[in-house]
Amino acid sequence: MKRPIPTLSLLLTASLLTASLLTGCLVEPPSDEAGDETVGEATDAARVCTLPSTRPLSVDSLARSGIDTADFISDVVADLDDDYMGYSAILIGTNGAEIATAKYGWARTRCEPEGERVFNHNTQTAWGSVTKVLTTALVIDKVERSSQTLDEAAWTNLPTAWRNDIVAANSPHMAVRIRDLLSHMSGFAGSNGVPLLERITGPLEKSLNTRIYSNANFTLFHHMGRFFRQSYFDDLEASFVPGEIPLDSYLETISISIYRNTLEDRIADPLGIAFSCNQPEHAGSNYSRYYTTSSAKSGYMLNNADSQGCATGGVVMSPRDMAKFLHALTRTSDIISHDNYENEMAITSIRRLGWDYALPVAGGRMYGKNGSRGFSGPSSIPGNGAGSSYSEIVTFPNGMSALITTNSAPPLGSPGLATILADAYNANVTP
Repeated sequence: MKRPIPTLSLLLTASLLTASLLTGCLVEPPSDEAGDETVGEATDAARVCTLPSTRPLSVDSLARSGIDTADFISDVVADLDDDYMGYSAILIGTNGAEIATAKYGWARTRCEPEGERVFNHNTQTAWGSVTKVLTTALVIDKVERSSQTLDEAAWTNLPTAWRNDIVAANSPHMAVRIRDLLSHMSGFAGSNGVPLLERITGPLEKSLNTRIYSNANFTLFHHMGRFFRQSYFDDLEASFVPGEIPLDSYLETISISIYRNTLEDRIADPLGIAFSCNQPEHAGSNYSRYYTTSSAKSGYMLNNADSQGCATGGVVMSPRDMAKFLHALTRTSDIISHDNYENEMAITSIRRLGWDYALPVAGGRMYGKNGSRGFSGPSSIPGNGAGSSYSEIVTFPNGMSALITTNSAPPLGSPGLATILADAYNANVTP
């Protein structure tokens, strides 16, 4: 006796149930009744998902003299609480070892099409403005390997057309040095919607001896490929043939490519770490989605529309690889001379090397840089976006470093990541 051929309705119901088992999400089958929505519309409208009430947490520590590592990471976890969808926290010893770690929650929930994945120290995350520390390291590395200096005029590294405009306008920005850009003292206070070229040919917004945080300082590196590869950049500029792409766009594209290649050649490859400027570039699946709150049920990935290049804060990297970079920068000469690092950090009146702040803690100052990424553009989901990832890297006066990165925005009233790390250090370091 032949088996009866399944109806279309039964086949659809079976496939939907199979999908629900694979994703962990419950999907209601479409109705057979006349007048209902189409199958696709009904499926999308009826898709529901329930997350577990608790999230996975793993904490580990290795004993070290001078600090109670177990209590340090315990304090960090207690302050982070359940405020984030997922996070990684790492304390790095003076020899580069991970001596206290915590990983929590999900990089992707069971509600995502790609399936559930726990957040761990190899999860690829967006670090936002923390990228500025990498940029600063590249600049100082180039200075150490050439006749260039941090005190040279920044405008001389811009494309010829821009240099001509700056000279013609007798712009006060001709006084801005590379050092000023790296320490946020270029005279830029905020974009105010004015194009960058207009800003650097116009009046200063703030005094050059006033430190005001401004992304424009590092945005200039989008146009300063000439700083890293002068003759190569000049040759490409000279060979430009007017066409569909404007000269500025042509040169910016070249500059971003030079920056990225330099980041690979001088930091990533020597340290054995990986990075990208956009999440989908990663082969493999250990990436994080980003959530507006710790209880959000869907997230979304960066795409090319969200991050046009790494130079102003688009780097995507795992916490473990960021820890390797942080140790190499602060404790070794693998990227820049350690003596040079110490000399730069000794100037306490201006925060150097891309650090954003210097907080007093037990035994000295905690230098740090924070970052966040708010996602928008074609990949965004209405209602999601601002500050969907947060990150913090710090270096302590005892030679240790630490970092936290998250994939959701903190609720109002939550302690800042820098405060969490400073408090844990003060409570557990040996005087």
